[in-house]
Amino acid sequence: MQDIHFRVQGPVVTQLQETFADDWLFTTGESLEGEGWFPRLERAGQVLARGVTDGPDEDFEKLRWTLLGASGAGTDFGEDCHALLSP
Repeated sequence: MQDIHFRVQGPVVTQLQETFADDWLFTTGESLEGEGWFPRLERAGQVLARGVTDGPDEDFEKLRWTLLGASGAGTDFGEDCHALLSP
């Protein structure tokens, strides 16, 4: 097993924060809201990114369908994307 670490910047961070906040609310009952938790983030870098939630609850298999759709769309999905995104 190999652990991969990477840094992300820009609007995709907000998508990751929203997922964390949803899980936090479910676990603790505490809602994380407002500018302190979700500051406005400007675009950063040249790569487009999107956070896709997947889990044992309402988002079940969303990541799987996203990967299948992207790989079958006739676009240049690339091996790098498969390595980073495949479960």
